[in-house]
Amino acid sequence: MKDNIVDIRDRVARHDLRYDAVPFTYFEGFILGNGDLGAVLWFEEDRMVLSLDKADVWERRADQSLEPGMDYRTALQQARDGSFDPNCRVFDPVRPPDRVWGNKLPIGRVEWSLGQTPTALEGKISLYEAAFSLDLQLEQGALTVWGYLHASENIVEIEMEAHGKIPLPACSVARRLDERSEEIMQIWDYPETEYGGEGTDRYLVQGYSGDEEYAVFVRQCLVTSNRARCAVTVIRGAAGDELPARAADAVEAWQGRDDLFDEHLAWWARFWTRSHLRVPDAALERLWYAEMYKLGCNAREDKYPVTIMGVWNPDTRIPPCYGDLHHNLETEMNYWPIFAANRLELAMPLYDLLVDQLPRFEENCRTFFGWSGAYLPANMDIYGQGVGFMWFPWNLQVGVGAWLAQHFWLHYCYSGDRDFLRDRAWPFMEAVGRFWLGFLEADEEGVLHVPWSYSPEYDDIVCKGRDSAFDLALVRYLFTTLIAAAQDLELSEEETASYGQVLENLAPLPVDENGIQVYAGVPLERSHRHFSHLMAIHPLGYVNVEGDAGDRDLIERSLAHLRHIGTGHWSGWSFPWVALIACRARRTNMAHSMLRFYTDQVVLPNTLQVSVDWRQTGFYTAEHGFINTLEAGTGAAAAVMEMLLQSWGGKIRVFPCVPDAWPAASFDSLRAEGAFLVSASYRDGMVEWMHITSEVGHDCAVHNPWPQGDVVLRDLGTGAEVLLNGEVLAFATEVGGQYELNGTVAGRRQRPGATFAGLPRWD
Repeated sequence: MKDNIVDIRDRVARHDLRYDAVPFTYFEGFILGNGDLGAVLWFEEDRMVLSLDKADVWERRADQSLEPGMDYRTALQQARDGSFDPNCRVFDPVRPPDRVWGNKLPIGRVEWSLGQTPTALEGKISLYEAAFSLDLQLEQGALTVWGYLHASENIVEIEMEAHGKIPLPACSVARRLDERSEEIMQIWDYPETEYGGEGTDRYLVQGYSGDEEYAVFVRQCLVTSNRARCAVTVIRGAAGDELPARAADAVEAWQGRDDLFDEHLAWWARFWTRSHLRVPDAALERLWYAEMYKLGCNAREDKYPVTIMGVWNPDTRIPPCYGDLHHNLETEMNYWPIFAANRLELAMPLYDLLVDQLPRFEENCRTFFGWSGAYLPANMDIYGQGVGFMWFPWNLQVGVGAWLAQHFWLHYCYSGDRDFLRDRAWPFMEAVGRFWLGFLEADEEGVLHVPWSYSPEYDDIVCKGRDSAFDLALVRYLFTTLIAAAQDLELSEEETASYGQVLENLAPLPVDENGIQVYAGVPLERSHRHFSHLMAIHPLGYVNVEGDAGDRDLIERSLAHLRHIGTGHWSGWSFPWVALIACRARRTNMAHSMLRFYTDQVVLPNTLQVSVDWRQTGFYTAEHGFINTLEAGTGAAAAVMEMLLQSWGGKIRVFPCVPDAWPAASFDSLRAEGAFLVSASYRDGMVEWMHITSEVGHDCAVHNPWPQGDVVLRDLGTGAEVLLNGEVLAFATEVGGQYELNGTVAGRRQRPGATFAGLPRWD
């Protein structure tokens, strides 16, 4: 990064999340997090509420056994002869209310009784400081509140000051579950919540999952007659661990330190040095910075994998969608922006979990499928166990392991870390590859097919088909990258011979006149939110516009059919994903318009996406109820960067998908495949300059943005200059080398005068 700390602070501060109305729902509140503890401040009638979430509190007693006599071959045969019972547990369509199933659990809250309903609020979240402040108006006075959740310690500090005739509000702790969640916890035999505290302290203790407990603890101390300071924490342990006393000791130690906030600020200051961008669209630029903040709240190198709702599960209900690692889209999409945003380390907890749990996944494969390999449930907790029930039909989405394997490969491509490739990527990819070697089925002509699988999330989960485009694309990508990984690790050809044979004989993608089908012979017949059939275009990218005419025609037909089918059954995250697909297809204005629909019509003012068409636009359905999933925002952030930089296939492309309405754009230290950090500037239809830092010394290939003349390549370390030309600018680099590229002839492209008519969001 070229900017100093003051420049970075000012740049980030321009995108602070501002609040100009009282957030009377959880989903509109002030959002804080550190990857383990999450907090949302909001207002419920005459109470100020701090809802809390803890990443590692799960119900883990779900039955993982199979129905007697049920395995994959039996299920496949029954599917083919029409005799399987969809009510059998392996195809169980519902969660039986009398059984314990795996799920993330709600935590609790701290409440302050205001005595009257707030009438107005002005506030903000400072993205750079990861702290909030607000001025709350009440009928008889006002309340000023400031607070933060420490970047690495599980403590929320809040200061408040009363003005006028209102007293300082008293605090309490509570669990306020909806009726359904209370009923479920009674069925699961959870003990009654224990409440206690004296003097300045209040706490609750809740037992769960047999022999585990957590405590919510708050201490509120008067500073003056109208000022108070609060410390809030959540602590987890075994039953009988004296959690309130442990929490009190921790708060006592924290309150004795003067450097807590400075330590917190230092963490976030380092976080904000990684990458930056500027685009002439305020809504998209602010969205990107907000999503980087939310990524920092939820993803940490030393914490837990990011789940579907991260650390912001409402405290009023057992989280829908299990609150889990949803591997059929959400897990992957949550991590899409880390690559270009230069934040690779944030996915390490996911990689560590998947590699550490390989023995469990291999046992899954032997138990149900009967051969060697790794099989992952599509829904998983942060400990590697399938949620719901292990063999609940939703978990039988066989392609998710290969999709996660792509992330291991991408980490290697973007980092150049051979140790990671050897110790993490290869073991996982190879184990998933063995699963697919057993799963594929040859026909009479030797063509290998996906015999029976589910294309997320098309049709009922029990209904499956043959040769899903989702799985065929993933298998082709997996085996191609396994061969490439083996070559980089200098493994013998025998290690990958079977993968090469599969690639030679694998069935092609199912296609018709309308493009890529869902299954062989099953086209996309209605609007649907999940573009699993288009995986080959994005995120896998092996069908692309730089391929042959057949590839380009297939992309155009598939996108035309998607437009014809319409958006009626899309969800909030569908718009960012289509924007990414459009970026790969170089449909610049389509990508831009999809992102602007997302910013203008889908997200709430605090940037949360809640899986409903809350504005009643009529353009999409998303009838799931209010579920604040993270993947839509992370996908949108990835799409903004995809407009500015693409490096799939090992070739750097700067500003490949700049909308017609943009006169200028720039970015600093975005990451490209090959372990390159790239900065560049664009103005008035041309690239002004490029700066590339090589971390590991790989050869560099750049799609030439100045094709009209020679390009000057300058080594910033030695000052040496050479001239390059051609469609691709290729040059050798050294470890740590820094290079600048400039065109010698100004090549402008004509730009239409029309501008996009979308309305900006956060004012």
